Amino acid sequence: MLNDKIKREYAYWSDLYASSAEKWFEEQVTKTELTTYFRREFNRAENMLHQQLNHPARVLIIGAGMGALSAWCSGNYPEWEIVSTDLITKGLSAHRTVARLMGYQYESHLVVSNWDLLPFKDGSFDLCFADRCLHHMDDPIKSLSSIAKSIRPGGVLIALREPTIAIAHPETKRKFGEEARKAGANEHIWYLNEWRHFFTKAGFRLKVRIHLEDCFRFYRGWGPRVPGIRKLLRLFPLVVTERLLFPYVWYYGSTNISKFTFYAVRE
Repeated sequence: MLNDKIKREYAYWSDLYASSAEKWFEEQVTKTELTTYFRREFNRAENMLHQQLNHPARVLIIGAGMGALSAWCSGNYPEWEIVSTDLITKGLSAHRTVARLMGYQYESHLVVSNWDLLPFKDGSFDLCFADRCLHHMDDPIKSLSSIAKSIRPGGVLIALREPTIAIAHPETKRKFGEEARKAGANEHIWYLNEWRHFFTKAGFRLKVRIHLEDCFRFYRGWGPRVPGIRKLLRLFPLVVTERLLFPYVWYYGSTNISKFTFYAVRE
């Protein structure tokens, strides 16, 4: 049985996904150039992991929502066997429509499941993806441990677009997602050392990287206005660790919030 907190969160996301798939697609995929973002992140993942992703694999997608990531993976990696999970049935029911709008044929098994209680045998998957959803975990170590059990040793969890706070800033942390929390959602933001602690305790070895081009793209908006800055940065595919750069970068002015991609290798 679902407890009252989960029921309240279920109601929140069900209302959010109540709009038509076409409207959601326009707002969340077309306007944000999401497919371009996915391609860039997957290319970086191959560089980070020192391996190509286009080989047969069993792939789990956690918190699949309305299905943009599932559709993109299905269309670009036809050799994958994909299982998409979410607790919200309204989101899962829109997957095929979203895939059609993205121009892909959809091939994914849909499973209604909470990430704390994934109904899979240990080590069932080679890869796991989570797009902008792990910050909704109520008990991060419990949830990540459940996900870890589903991934084989040596398998990888790639978590995209996770909000992370750079420098100690209690007020920003307290206010993050305040309105959504009042409406019933689990919204959290954690420091990088907290993320590292969660992943390690759950049985992962964590890699975190940040690309210099992203820093200049978002830093107070001046990056795009400097002639040739993006072209110059692309000439130097330099990737630096977050320990070197991130403490000194404030992405969105005074908010101190950025969105990281985490590469977590199952121990």
